Amino acid sequence: MIRSYKYIIHFILLITIQLLVVNNIQINSYINPYMYILFILILPFDLSKSLLLLIGFFTGLSVDIFSNTFGIHAAATTLLAFVRPTLLTLISTREAYEPGSCPNIGMYGFTWFVKYLAIGTLIHHSALFMLETFNFDIFHITLGKIFTNLIASIILMLFYYIIALKHTKKRR
Repeated sequence: MIRSYKYIIHFILLITIQLLVVNNIQINSYINPYMYILFILILPFDLSKSLLLLIGFFTGLSVDIFSNTFGIHAAATTLLAFVRPTLLTLISTREAYEPGSCPNIGMYGFTWFVKYLAIGTLIHHSALFMLETFNFDIFHITLGKIFTNLIASIILMLFYYIIALKHTKKRR
């Protein structure tokens, strides 16, 4: 039950930071990072696939509602939730993840965590920006947006994760 509260707090914080702060970071209409997807990426390994899909959909939908983006975040975040189990299997450093654990730097290492964030964010951003432009004529511009936002998003997610991690360690 305590673990559920932790994730509810992360959800509220990440969505609030995304909507009030990060959505206002727009550099030349090219960089607009999305850090709210960290919520999907830090969920426990043993979460059921159907629950993960529902959480992914509602996480994206909550951003869509407040950003007036007509479902593109819901689609991209649901895709991320769908591929997450496969992604975890592909980058696994062990045969199986410990039940009840979640992706974290302490247990799996900084390199593993950044690789996990990068691939998950790449999947999300590719879907998001392709749905947003829905035009292959400007593919090179979309590709540029995907990669610049990928870097900005990973930096913000790591910054949030490290601050949140230090905050939870101080509370123990």
